[in-house]
Amino acid sequence: MPRVARVRRESGHCDVRAPIVVAAFQTDARANGGLSSLSALLERLEAFLPVVITDRESDFTERWRRAGCEVHMWPDVALDGVRVPALRRLRRAGRLLAVNQRVRALLVRVGCRLVHCNDIQALLHVAPAARLLGCKVLFSIRSTQGVHGLRWRLARTLSHRVIALSAEMREHLERELTPFAL
Repeated sequence: MPRVARVRRESGHCDVRAPIVVAAFQTDARANGGLSSLSALLERLEAFLPVVITDRESDFTERWRRAGCEVHMWPDVALDGVRVPALRRLRRAGRLLAVNQRVRALLVRVGCRLVHCNDIQALLHVAPAARLLGCKVLFSIRSTQGVHGLRWRLARTLSHRVIALSAEMREHLERELTPFAL
């Protein structure tokens, strides 16, 4: 049985739904199909109290707040303009560690046992802390284009469940993304 969050809302009443942390990082590509479908999902979650982690303000963050989500803006997650590959990797590793420490504190504060990652960047920034705390991790994949290699196998390993949009996608993921043994 999931723990229940008692969160005092701005309206003054307490919310007694099970919390789910949702991580969704926004890109400059503005394709946003994934964010649109995530928004529709968040607007319909009645049994859960969605707590969203994202990296920038947008029309989506406003929509999530109107739907009753607690939205955390972490702009330091976005990649910066460092051009030297070795420095970029080092900076990214430090950022992953720092964000996972913040995620851990948030998960403990809200009593979360379930995390949904809407993209691979969100997963890599959130799943390690969630797994260490014993939370279940869901990961959505909306396309199989470019889904192969070590980074994607790591993503599969960190996920308890991968959500694919079709049976064909699921079959591709099962073939290509064999989890590492933990």
